[in-house]
Amino acid sequence: MDHDYQSVRALALALFGVWLTAEEPGLPRSMRHPVAELNQQRDGTVMQIKPNKTILQGTVSRVERAADGWGANVEFSVDKSAAAEGFSDFLQAQPGSVVTIFAAEPDAIEVGKDYTLTTSVLGGPKGERVVIESVDAPKK
Repeated sequence: MDHDYQSVRALALALFGVWLTAEEPGLPRSMRHPVAELNQQRDGTVMQIKPNKTILQGTVSRVERAADGWGANVEFSVDKSAAAEGFSDFLQAQPGSVVTIFAAEPDAIEVGKDYTLTTSVLGGPKGERVVIESVDAPKK
């Protein structure tokens, strides 16, 4: 009898834990579970959704420094886009398109210059963000 009670109790606690941390998509903020809200506030981490890496070739058309002083949003005119070897291409940028990418080190790039950028799509509590992993200036 004790074994059955412990199994039912463990199952109930597991389901209750899932309920507390689950968040229904599209629910108004007032209807979200309080524990899920706490987890989002406490866990501001950004993570890679799935291993992905895109190589972009093109020209930097604009660099806009972030308001808090850390990093910048870079507008990049794409000439060529392809997945890095062994990775998925989540960005799917088309030649002729302009992509906005976050640069942690904006001093490594200049407006009007051509670059090859290694980028990836990261996800977090506030959505997705394309970030620059590395910058290579073409050799002339």
